[in-house]
Amino acid sequence: MVSLLSLSITIRLIGLCWCLVLLRRTRDWRMVYLAVVLALMSVRQIATLATTRGFARIAEPTLSWQLSELPGLVVSVLIAVGVVLLGRFLADQRETRRDLRRVNNDLLHTQELAGIGAWEVSDADDPGWWSDQTYRLIMGERCDLVPAHPSVCTFVDSKNVARVRTVLREALESGAAGAFDTPMSRPDGERWWMHTRFEVVSVSANAPRLLRAVSRDVTETKAYEELLGSLATTAAITQEYERQRLAAALHDGAVQNLALCRIQLGQLSAGLGDGPPARLARNIAHLVDGAIEDCRDLLTELSPPVLQELGLVAAIEWLAEASAARSDIEFDILTDDYEVAPATTLELLIFQVARELIANVEKHSSATRATVELSGDAGKLRLWISDDGVGLALDPDEALSPMGGFGLFSVRQRVELLGGRIELTSGTQGTSIAISVDVNAARKILRAKSRREQSNRPQRTNSERAALAEPRRDLRPRLDRKQDRVA
Repeated sequence: MVSLLSLSITIRLIGLCWCLVLLRRTRDWRMVYLAVVLALMSVRQIATLATTRGFARIAEPTLSWQLSELPGLVVSVLIAVGVVLLGRFLADQRETRRDLRRVNNDLLHTQELAGIGAWEVSDADDPGWWSDQTYRLIMGERCDLVPAHPSVCTFVDSKNVARVRTVLREALESGAAGAFDTPMSRPDGERWWMHTRFEVVSVSANAPRLLRAVSRDVTETKAYEELLGSLATTAAITQEYERQRLAAALHDGAVQNLALCRIQLGQLSAGLGDGPPARLARNIAHLVDGAIEDCRDLLTELSPPVLQELGLVAAIEWLAEASAARSDIEFDILTDDYEVAPATTLELLIFQVARELIANVEKHSSATRATVELSGDAGKLRLWISDDGVGLALDPDEALSPMGGFGLFSVRQRVELLGGRIELTSGTQGTSIAISVDVNAARKILRAKSRREQSNRPQRTNSERAALAEPRRDLRPRLDRKQDRVA
């Protein structure tokens, strides 16, 4: 008959062996302490048996002695079960840690491939925590990774430091997520653009809020956007001048000829009396009147004469009134006595910006009321357009980017080309856009841009001029032959 004491000692020795196996597998030194405790308990139990009862009692156990050893057996069984469960827990923990290390390595590799760095701070001037990729992104690829580093704001361009600090502090106070773009400067003097998206989290009730952010280098994207904006502005200016040229050609050609035709038809119908030829002449005169009106409407659409003749304020008032006539939107037009010289590149660009924004209100806002305000003082021109519509589906930064569509993006590019500022706010109560431009600074920028484009324009050689002129010399005979065939 097996003694309960023998069984208890055997279970504890098996638990000791299992602890040693787990120690080898998990490398967890907590198993050493557990193995030592089990070994001491087993040795103590064996020593107690040898000194008090003798080993002979093990072979011939009595019922009373078996019952006295039952608690020790229960403890041994519980210890064995605990060791097995602990082993499973440690094995699962080891597997989880291995998975976490693999995921973390994959994440770091992905960040490195994408050029994205993660960082977190509890205050705008707090150095916080940077990932390795953030360090390479801000300090440069050749910089060595060191534990200590300054705050992100240390490397922000000096003109934008106050703005970035304000954004971070307001986010930490309000808990709102957001994004911003800012020019940066590396320790070696290299300048670059950083795009950052962030969110604010609360680790615990008593701990301060943490701002967690991801940043990436968008210098190349900014360069392409600047180039695209410059091309769009040049195309817009060229388009406006081409509209003026077409309008002038249409006015001086077709409209004048139709007007002369109308005068001659009037003279003809007066000399024909009341017969059928006179009625036919009057009908033709009515058709000519309609054609003249259509041409005048087309002239207004091509190049509104109000911009050339009355200036920017009157032109924007005309835009708002024309939009109100086409839609159910009631426009409030607020202007002061500020006026600038008409028919310059600056006024053409501001007029195009206002036309794009008013067209957006008309097409997309579903508004019933809108306000257009144009004001200026101390050399500043301010344009403010708001509506009570449904707002924008995107946040302001995305709405002004290429993702939000070319319309608002082109507006932002034209305003930034003039050295101005644009502020967009949108919500369920409507959308408002505020534009501010320094007139004198904008004129200097446009003059420098014009000189730069003229200096970069390639000079044509004599052979190139001759090649371009050759098709025009061949065109006149072909037109003459075509006229002869028609006649």
